Parts: sequence; C-alpha cells; structure tokens
Amino acid sequence: MIGYLNDATALDKGEGTLKDVRWEWWNYQEEYRLSGGRGIDVVTAWDVWYKDFMQTRIMASRDWLIKWTTDGISHWQGSPDALGQTAEAVCALYLDRAHEIAGFNSQGYPTGTPTAPP
Repeated sequence: MIGYLNDATALDKGEGTLKDVRWEWWNYQEEYRLSGGRGIDVVTAWDVWYKDFMQTRIMASRDWLIKWTTDGISHWQGSPDALGQTAEAVCALYLDRAHEIAGFNSQGYPTGTPTAPP
C-alpha cells in the first residue's frame, strides 16, 4: 500500500486535491469578506489544521505498526516451521521500517494565495 501512495500519480492527485480545497476555502473567505463579514483567514486555519491532522495520524499509524509488529515478532519468535519464520521476518522488516517514520512531510504542501484549478 505504501508503494502505491508514493507513486507520482497518487502524489500529484493528492497535491491537486489540496490545491482545490484551499481554493474553495479562499473563495469562501473572500465571499464572506465582500458580504460585510470581518476578514478571516480560513486558508491559513485549514493549513494549520490539515498539517496537524496528518502529523498526528501518521504518528498514530507508526505507533500502531510498532505495537503490532512487536507483538507479531514475540508470537512467531523461535517458530520451528518456515511459515512462522517468514511471519517473524516480515514483522521484523515492518518494525524496522516503522521506526523510520518521522512524521508528515509538508515540503510539497501548497502555500500562498490559492489559484483556480486548471
């Protein structure tokens, strides 16, 4: 699954969705301001919320993965059959990779004033 999410097409679609959402929020805040409402920066509020949401979800996923792979290793450790040894090795591989998860990478996150989708 992770390989698919790291695919260039999936990343482009995700970035496009974020740009579209930010564009809609910008339109909302402009309509509200033009109708006499006070100036509110919904786009910035969205950006803060989204980045925080992604960070907490990724770290919760990492913690879940560490817990269950650790339990899997304990369960299969020392198994005399090939299936058990394979399960232990797979758990160890996922545990190793889980420890590398450092959080949400917002490097490609759209910034600035949103623009209309093409």
